[in-house]
Amino acid sequence: MFERFLCAIFGRQYQLLNVAELATLTDFARYYQALPAVSPNVHNAALKNASFWSAIIKDPCSVLVSAKTLRNEILFKDSFVVCLGPWSSPAYLKLLDEQLLGLASAAHAKICTTILGVQQELLKFIERVVVQRR
Repeated sequence: MFERFLCAIFGRQYQLLNVAELATLTDFARYYQALPAVSPNVHNAALKNASFWSAIIKDPCSVLVSAKTLRNEILFKDSFVVCLGPWSSPAYLKLLDEQLLGLASAAHAKICTTILGVQQELLKFIERVVVQRR
């Protein structure tokens, strides 16, 4: 894993296979104060691997925390979106980071509000169509 850390620092190609490897790489970068060097290319190493995509779906909260620490915008956005689902039991509820939990809660509430507005418009439209047919 340290070899991948060195590859990340020096801009060499490497792959991350799962969330645990991303967390370890993030810990190395934090410990060695190399976050700015590791951050720019970590999403390429993670998102080019198909198995990492399934890892994001299984544990989006861990990826989100690592993305926040690394300040990697692409990885953050991808994991944040996945964190908001599934609708019946959102993954973001498992977040321990208060700041991320607040962001996710606000985004989830905004989505709920938007969906309610669309449902109301659909019901109004259906009502108009039914009235016109009578």
